Amino acid sequence: MYFNATAYQLLLPVVLLLFVKNRTLAKNVLAVLNYGLLLYTVTLLSRIYHLVKFIRHFSPTTNYHYTIGFFEIRIILIVLISALFLVKKMETSITLSLGIFVLLWMNDYYFSFNVFSVDFLVKTLNYFSLMVALYAFLWLNHQLPSQRIKHV
Repeated sequence: MYFNATAYQLLLPVVLLLFVKNRTLAKNVLAVLNYGLLLYTVTLLSRIYHLVKFIRHFSPTTNYHYTIGFFEIRIILIVLISALFLVKKMETSITLSLGIFVLLWMNDYYFSFNVFSVDFLVKTLNYFSLMVALYAFLWLNHQLPSQRIKHV
C-alpha cells in the first residue's frame, strides 16, 4: 500500500495540469485519487496500532514515555487531512491535496522504487486497476463530484 503514496505524488501534478483543460474530469479524478489515498491512511493506522502493541508487549511493567517527533506529527497530519477527504466539499480541495502532497514528498518511499523494474510495472498496473475500480464504484453510486445534484 505504500505505492499508493508514490502514485499519488506522481499523479497529482498531472491532475492539477488537467484542471486547465477539463475541469470536470480533473475534479472527478482528484476525488478518486483522494479516496484511494484513504487506503494508504488505513495502512498507516494499522502499522501504528501494531507498533504500539509491539512496544507495549516488551515493556508492560515499565512506564515507557514515547516522544513525538516530526515523523509522528507528519503521520498524524496525513491521517487527519486524509479523513477530511470524506467530507463531500473537501474531496476535491486542491489546497488539502497539495498539503498531503508536501507531507508525502517528505517521505523517502518515493525513491525506493526502480522505474525500470517489473515490480514497478506490476504495482503501477495494480494501482491503475484500483483507481479504475474506485472510479467505477463512485460513478455507479453517483458519488463523483460531477454527478451530484446541485440545489440552488
